[in-house]
Amino acid sequence: MSEGEFATSILDDYAKCKKSDNFGIGGSVLCDAEGTLKPGTKNQLNKLLDDLQSKVTCNCDNGCSRGNDLTSDFVGLLIVSNTNKTKAALRPLSESAQFIYEDSLLGNETCDNGLLIVYLEDQQKLATYRGGGNFLLLTDNDVNKLHKASNIQQFSETDQAALRYLLTHYDTIYS
Repeated sequence: MSEGEFATSILDDYAKCKKSDNFGIGGSVLCDAEGTLKPGTKNQLNKLLDDLQSKVTCNCDNGCSRGNDLTSDFVGLLIVSNTNKTKAALRPLSESAQFIYEDSLLGNETCDNGLLIVYLEDQQKLATYRGGGNFLLLTDNDVNKLHKASNIQQFSETDQAALRYLLTHYDTIYS
């Protein structure tokens, strides 16, 4: 960054998307505060995140009700960020992800029925948070495995394709 310029944090971007785009349960499932994704990519990711709701079922003993007239369906949210913004939050990415997950009501006291995905665009890395401290920053090896798996499914070799594969096959990858 140049002198005098500072990045907003991932948490600032989350707050912006929540306020302006209704990011979260019952609203937009994709937060791209700076508009860095192409419109076609956004459309594909929105569709895949919406499809995720119908593919993954609640496996909690007490059900997955979130109350307050919110859906009890599995919900996947994706936020696009970068290294500068995660550092600007002044906390580890895992803590920022946990905050966003909890503030978005992806889980409740007895059931974690959601997935937060963070795409670090500058590093082309993915991180996931599934509640209960389940944070995972995918390694280059993990992303390469997703690339290989996505190529088997006739996707192009891009990180967006790997992400599409992750979302499409979430129920089998994490079960």
